[in-house]
Amino acid sequence: MIRQTITFIAVLEVIRDMGIEPTDKLCWSVGNTMQAWFVREFGAQPWKDLHTKKNGGGSHCMAYYPEKMRLKIEEFVKMCKMPM
Repeated sequence: MIRQTITFIAVLEVIRDMGIEPTDKLCWSVGNTMQAWFVREFGAQPWKDLHTKKNGGGSHCMAYYPEKMRLKIEEFVKMCKMPM
């Protein structure tokens, strides 16, 4: 049997990799859009994990997506960054 390792990424990582400053508004907008798309496509929530907040006070749940979805996340970053 061949085992395949799946690498997971977070929206925040993709935003930073694109050279964009990750504001709370952008991260929330892209995350919300990506999560809604994922649920429509796969009928389930993405994998999530608790992380310490950047201010150190408490934790929050962060969604992770398979690395192969990077281009979809980038698409949503560009869409959410557009001025309204």
